[in-house]
Amino acid sequence: MKIFSLTNFRRLTKNTNWCCALFFAILLGFGFAWNQLVGVGRGGGPTATNSLDRTVLKIDGIPVSQLEYERAAQALGQTAAPGPPFVQAQVAAIAQLVQNTALQELAKKYHVQVTSTDVDRYIDQLRVQAGQQKASDSAWENFLEQNMGTTLADLRRQLAKSPQLLAQALINYFKRHQHITLQDAQNQYAQVNLLTVFVPIGNSPLSPAKPGQKPLTDAEAQKLANELLAKAKAGADQKALAKTDPRVRVVQTGFRSEYSQVPGMMGDNSPFGVLGYGKDFDAAVHATPVNGFTPVIKTNGLFSGYIFAKVLARKTVLPKNFNASQAVADLQTQKAQQELQTELLQLINNAKIQVVDPDKQPYVDAYLLQQLQQKQLMAQLGQPTSGPAPTKAELDALQQKENADFEALLKRNPNDPTAALMVAQDIEQNKLYAKGVTPAQQQAYRQQLIQLYQTALNNYEDRDLRFKLADLYAAQKDFTDARKQYELIAKYLAEDPPYNSTTDQQYIGYYQRLANAFSALGLPEEAKKMQQQLAQIQQQLARDTVKEAAANKSASPLQSSVTLPPGGKASVPLSTKSEASKP
Repeated sequence: MKIFSLTNFRRLTKNTNWCCALFFAILLGFGFAWNQLVGVGRGGGPTATNSLDRTVLKIDGIPVSQLEYERAAQALGQTAAPGPPFVQAQVAAIAQLVQNTALQELAKKYHVQVTSTDVDRYIDQLRVQAGQQKASDSAWENFLEQNMGTTLADLRRQLAKSPQLLAQALINYFKRHQHITLQDAQNQYAQVNLLTVFVPIGNSPLSPAKPGQKPLTDAEAQKLANELLAKAKAGADQKALAKTDPRVRVVQTGFRSEYSQVPGMMGDNSPFGVLGYGKDFDAAVHATPVNGFTPVIKTNGLFSGYIFAKVLARKTVLPKNFNASQAVADLQTQKAQQELQTELLQLINNAKIQVVDPDKQPYVDAYLLQQLQQKQLMAQLGQPTSGPAPTKAELDALQQKENADFEALLKRNPNDPTAALMVAQDIEQNKLYAKGVTPAQQQAYRQQLIQLYQTALNNYEDRDLRFKLADLYAAQKDFTDARKQYELIAKYLAEDPPYNSTTDQQYIGYYQRLANAFSALGLPEEAKKMQQQLAQIQQQLARDTVKEAAANKSASPLQSSVTLPPGGKASVPLSTKSEASKP
């Protein structure tokens, strides 16, 4: 049986009731779902206790068991197909484990722990989600044992160290140490009108230099900005300053939020700040009175340069339902969440991962590579990073290490479909057509790809991969095996027919591809059969399109009113029931 066959997947998703799934998300997206309560092996069956208890990683010296690793992967809520999707799922699981470890470290730092009251409150929420709020305690315990494979005592132990409740406990701790005033709360609705002067560094797309004009260096841009600020303070027309140099950009912003990108909410932790030029510029604006000028500030954002502004006006627009005490409490929570996020990110960026189980090594490589790529992107956007930005050589070296570790994983586990597909991906992207590769080497690489594709397909079914295998056989002049693969694709298509207009269109592409393949192999009868199937699906597509259009039309809510023709001054409500005319 193909574990990942499309037919089995459809049956599963049609018949499975996900109502018991509970996802509790806060701050960085930590989740605690029902499936985290049960530990299963990679193949979906029970795993020996000693196997689940073994340490597979150490994060900042804290051991991570196989059970914890699998629960982190299961928390994603879906099974990933082998190859790159499975790698991404493992990367996400490792990221969650690093986040969980960072939470534990913060809790230890601030002497914070989940209380029994926190656990009781969360269990009450679980009972409501499971429809067991009116059940007796003994019935609830039976429900947990029969449906979740856990006891109430085990559930309480897990919740006591769950990342969600620990994060909430830390937020509560930070809230107790926040001092938020009414003015702070009102500032979240404050608006400011600025006249900004921006001098770019280099050839900025925001203020591109004219042909033949030399872009400004950092020192030149700073010098020019300070000269323009001096002129503005002396009374020069700010808008006319742009005429002195076409690279200078002068913009009147109009009223915009000064402290918060979303009214009533604190500004996020983005280094771009609320006003878009970095937190230093935000702070300079806050400290500048109306009709005053900010100092020259180096921007931190998408566009590198120097900026100053004149504060033209300010106003605060409070909502009609503004509640002072609630606004202060909300801001206190938001600030506590931001403080937690800031500390967590610092710990995450500095986390040290020690691999104990060598089979986890390539996935840790992939996680570290994504961390470096994100760090490089942040540096390119002008955001601060912990340490210098990684070089291309460093990224390439880690990518090569990941590729080598997948090769080693495949040697230890020859039937691992993900390892096979990742090794195949490396060959396709970096070796098959590399400079200096001889025809004989390419022939050997293609033969290796055939073996790798077949290894993967022995464990799961993927239509695109089977097409690649068949095409590769054909390219290798192995027409017999190519035909077998194309016939197998046709067989699977017939066993799992399309069921709506979207899948109809996909199958039209598949059958057209099969018809072309059989024709290229000199099999006109087989090609004719595929053309016949193609014609049938095209007819089905026409029927499904009409059917779905009708279903969408009938499902659309009835318009609640009809507007009178031009000249009318009212809307006439529609009624779906006949009503007697009133006298």
